[in-house]
Amino acid sequence: MSLTRPVPGTLSLSQLLLPALGAAVAAGVVVSALQQLFLAPLILQAESFEAVQAAGGAPVPWLQRGAYTLLFNCVAAFGFALLLAAGYALRGGVTWRKGVLWGLCGYVSVALAPALGLPPELPGAPAADLGSRQLWWFMTVGATAAGLAGLFFLRGWAWKLASAVLQLLPHLLGAPRPPVAESAVPQQLAARFAIGSLGISLVLWLLLGTLTAALSEARMRRWAR
Repeated sequence: MSLTRPVPGTLSLSQLLLPALGAAVAAGVVVSALQQLFLAPLILQAESFEAVQAAGGAPVPWLQRGAYTLLFNCVAAFGFALLLAAGYALRGGVTWRKGVLWGLCGYVSVALAPALGLPPELPGAPAADLGSRQLWWFMTVGATAAGLAGLFFLRGWAWKLASAVLQLLPHLLGAPRPPVAESAVPQQLAARFAIGSLGISLVLWLLLGTLTAALSEARMRRWAR
């Protein structure tokens, strides 16, 4: 049974924060473990090609690096989960099945669509100006999210066509390119890292979508009693 009535205006902030926090911690732990298993060895290989030690400074210890990764993943996941929880509240109904769809939309908006122009990069890979990359990334995320919302929530073919064009716009403009194409990192290693990163991002968003939905539904059922 799903909750389909609108969320009242008296909904407390904790009813948004607690589901988001629980989902973020669980997803952050799982994703951090996957990153340590599958991505960390690739990063270490790339750093050996880049000669990090020669560039200055000793490498960060494994345990410290893992702790930083876990903290960052949990904080980022909490921000994403909070957006999902707010979206569920605004829609007035939530189920874990809907959470899967919302999670997939978040993955496409935040990970997959930007990766079409700026794939995940290893240390030592050539990169364009940081400011230009960040601007294009935010533009792509915003356009993709707004376009998906238009496709799902707006009626009329004109609006749906406009939503589709909006999603294509950042890619038509093109992502910023590095000034040089040469890289010390082997192409096969870079491809494995990009595929692994996108796969783990998919796990993150599916966990966030389903867990935030399930915990939000549980909170709403408790509130409705």
